[in-house]
Amino acid sequence: MAIVDIQIGRRNYQLSCDDGQEPHLKRLAQTISQRIEELARVAPGSSDPMLLVLAAITLQDELNDALKNSPKPGQPVDRNMIDEEIDLAVAEAVGAIAEYVENLAERFEKR
Repeated sequence: MAIVDIQIGRRNYQLSCDDGQEPHLKRLAQTISQRIEELARVAPGSSDPMLLVLAAITLQDELNDALKNSPKPGQPVDRNMIDEEIDLAVAEAVGAIAEYVENLAERFEKR
């Protein structure tokens, strides 16, 4: 297992992943971080947890749209589209993990 340092929003995180998957995880984190930066410009003053929630919701919405447009059984498959859907699903999972870590950090800071 590899340990990857990533930054999402203004926070740094260490995540583990399978060896060789580090660049992929970093790309996913960059996607989420860019989304959060976009949302921060639209909703200035929002807390990091709120920005993570907004990012997760918008990514889930995009994933739902992609799944609606995905090929049905027997239809030809576009491998690039499937890779993008997987990236979006993983991005959502990373967002949820980041939110969980943020919540833990907030609880420890209050002690």
